[in-house]
Amino acid sequence: WMLSGENDELYLYGFETDDLSGYKYRFWLDSIYAQKGKYVAGFALRHSIDVNGDGFEELYFSVDNRFPIYPRRTYRVDVANQAVKRSPVSSAGFQIQYRTMSENGELLFTSGNSCPGNHKDSLDLPYPDTLGYIYALNADLDFLFDPIPFTTYPSGIKNCFVNQNLISFQSHRSLDSITTVQLRTLNGKLLKERSFRSLKFYGRKSENEFILGNAKEMVVIDSLLDVQKRVELNYPIRDLSEVDLNGDGNMEMLALSDDSERCLVYDDELQYATQFLIEAGGSLLHLPRQYAPGKFEFVAFGNQKLIFYRYKENPYYYFRFPYYLGVFLIALLLSSITFKYYRKNIERRFEQEREFNRLQMLSLKNQIDPHFALNTLNSVDWMYKSGQVEKATKYMETYSRLMHQTVASYDELNFCRKFCELEKLRQPDFDFEIQVDDQIDAFEIKVPRQIVFTHVENAIKHGLRPKDGDKYLNIQVQKVNLGIEIAIENNGVPYKKKLSTSGTGKGLEILDQMAGLYTSLTGKEIESRVEPKSDGVGTRATITVET
Repeated sequence: WMLSGENDELYLYGFETDDLSGYKYRFWLDSIYAQKGKYVAGFALRHSIDVNGDGFEELYFSVDNRFPIYPRRTYRVDVANQAVKRSPVSSAGFQIQYRTMSENGELLFTSGNSCPGNHKDSLDLPYPDTLGYIYALNADLDFLFDPIPFTTYPSGIKNCFVNQNLISFQSHRSLDSITTVQLRTLNGKLLKERSFRSLKFYGRKSENEFILGNAKEMVVIDSLLDVQKRVELNYPIRDLSEVDLNGDGNMEMLALSDDSERCLVYDDELQYATQFLIEAGGSLLHLPRQYAPGKFEFVAFGNQKLIFYRYKENPYYYFRFPYYLGVFLIALLLSSITFKYYRKNIERRFEQEREFNRLQMLSLKNQIDPHFALNTLNSVDWMYKSGQVEKATKYMETYSRLMHQTVASYDELNFCRKFCELEKLRQPDFDFEIQVDDQIDAFEIKVPRQIVFTHVENAIKHGLRPKDGDKYLNIQVQKVNLGIEIAIENNGVPYKKKLSTSGTGKGLEILDQMAGLYTSLTGKEIESRVEPKSDGVGTRATITVET
């Protein structure tokens, strides 16, 4: 069927072929009074019922025009007898949507209408579009009673049948969303009226129950206008519809969220069931259809596409508890393994730090040669006995500061300086120099304790003390590509791979172990080497520290 406006006349065409190559039926419905160039008419097939008992169904169409003043009414088309029956003329529009049978078996229709207030000219018609009406029609589209004005612009009204009565919902937008509900007999007599503030009519839940709501809740009222139930909402909703989504005989409530982005499904007890997103803020068509025996789907419209959904019970729903338990156990196992690995790594690092500290303590124990300490004390004793009190006091102060730094200081270069000053007091022919690049911050020189001093002590003990004549030690600290280079040079006896010593003989071995642990702990490399000087006189020890 197709509606067509031709020369201010409205026709209904019926076709038997999909390509609309030729119509079989043509019915004149009405004349059109519309604004030129505006949208003319929209229509919907409401019911198909055999009213007159001739074996053929009559078709009930509702025509709803936005801009035309006229027609806005309902038509019954009797195809078999080539006849058209019209509802009374109006600009409000007396559509049919709900139907019932009266006690005497008469078929009755009603629906809602809005108050768009589109045309002042509509005031010339019996039922202008500035009002909404309570009304009921019989099968011949005649009024059961004169339509009752119930609401004014801007608002809307919804009429439906309940227990051989007529119930009407008025939502007036200018009155703080007050919904007024009236219960009337089928002849228009008022039985009861009640108003609900901040609630609007959502839809019908069942034959005797209706739903009002707002952004926070749904309210169920019965046929006597009493509140039966309140349900909190997950989202603000609109366009609530009752429909059997899965064909199980129980009606679900399908609601579109107020932002048109998601659809929410409630079961027949208004318990929240599920939700799904609609593409590009679409709308609900909720047209259920059976795509296989006992299987149903419904349709939504979004992003210029029809989207088909299937609503059914999840057969694995009750497996969610073991699933959650399994996920929890797996997460617990992974956490346990991670914690165990983390703890093992911490313990390994702790052992490395403890070994590093042990090696530093061992180096501290070996850093001052016992013979050197004994000779120092003998020298101080001899100076006091020979009357060199001032020199002995200075000697003892230097030795005391050296001992203090041994246990309390971490300044490696300063410690080496004090040691060399003490050696110079013991050996007047000994001299030294410490040179630090101006570009180097003292805080950049971060090396394990004794790693520089050990090379300084070896240079003095094994290179300079056995030498006759002037003895000279030079310490240079400068920047290189990788970090900092510390060079210890002396003009002593030639370098020998294995040195004879009166000490433990483990100084360099301890340094190698300390350097390895330092790299493990900090990720920074320490490289050291001892070799003859390029001129063949004396020895050069080089320490490269990565920064």
